[in-house]
Amino acid sequence: MNQSGDSESPGLTPTKLEFAEEYEFEAMNQNPDMSDLTNQSVEADASRIIKTSARFNETSESIRSSVFLHHEYAETSRTEDPPMSSSSVGAGLVNLGSQGGLCIICALRDLIERSLASSGGIVKPESLVQNLNHISPTFVKYRQEDAHEFLQCMLDRLHLHCADLIMQEQEQPSKESFVKQLFGGCLKSQVRCCNCGHCSDTYEPLVDISLEVEEAHSLWNAFELFTKVEKIDMFSCESCKMKVSVEKQLTLDRLPVMSILHFKRFNTVESYVEKLSKFVSFPLDLDMRPFHSSRDETHEELKYDLHAVVVHGSVYSGFGHYISFIRSSEHCWFQLDDEKVTQVSEELALSLQTYILFYVKQGSPSFASLEALSLEMS
Repeated sequence: MNQSGDSESPGLTPTKLEFAEEYEFEAMNQNPDMSDLTNQSVEADASRIIKTSARFNETSESIRSSVFLHHEYAETSRTEDPPMSSSSVGAGLVNLGSQGGLCIICALRDLIERSLASSGGIVKPESLVQNLNHISPTFVKYRQEDAHEFLQCMLDRLHLHCADLIMQEQEQPSKESFVKQLFGGCLKSQVRCCNCGHCSDTYEPLVDISLEVEEAHSLWNAFELFTKVEKIDMFSCESCKMKVSVEKQLTLDRLPVMSILHFKRFNTVESYVEKLSKFVSFPLDLDMRPFHSSRDETHEELKYDLHAVVVHGSVYSGFGHYISFIRSSEHCWFQLDDEKVTQVSEELALSLQTYILFYVKQGSPSFASLEALSLEMS
């Protein structure tokens, strides 16, 4: 899936979807030698999870990660399925049906199983491509779309399908879908009156965090800007009933198993969408505690490991190509560019001008335990 812009950007001129080989990938920090991306072939005994790719790899890989983690929450979507083979990691993803003809969970399950069963061939997510309008009515086949918007819509559809199943079973109507349990978090917005000290708290659910990067030089700095105290004048205080100055601050109140971080690289200036092409550094491990609403009280470990990044390979906002980089194990990275999978250095992966980052909470199941997980679910 190729695109040029954040979800708020206007529609773009339709163009052919598959043009990876015609496009020169150039969104790197300090212009490293791009020959490094292709000078290493995938070894024959490499893990099966990185032998296959797809046009939707930047989002399907992240969702596949969540499915590998979903055994902790398998009861959310499990019914009386027939026995599955040891390779059927998606065994808990059942056919929920769809009024529009597409069961998005079935399509995802099929993609996972075919990808795991592949011995190195190309796996095409044809059912998803052919039914883009069922993921979002604004999506048009063969037109460039935004990877972040696609990810949001995909997770939303998955959640709705799972919620429908929970309501049908009526066993635990309050139970969250595995999408919310894996990606769901909560933001806390606190407004404090500078006159009387009264505090008003508002909580907002989230599945990802969009960070401003125009003034940021690192992910840590972007989080500092995201959670900084903002001064607002002429605000009506509900306690002292006056127009006063207040301080507003956003903090992270509940963090997910997999944290999706989105860099806001596309800005709309009047009728023109411009891309912010700059390097923003990001770490292999990230401690979220300093940005938590109860950072001085919570004893919960809030450390995350980097799992994957998505890069928009163009300096322009009007067109481009998405490429994902997956960390399959410690210090082992692979580039997924449609049907091409190549091993890259960790140094190169950390030099990218990223668009979306995926961090997994430390202690969560990883791809390293994939085979054991498959056998456990058989």
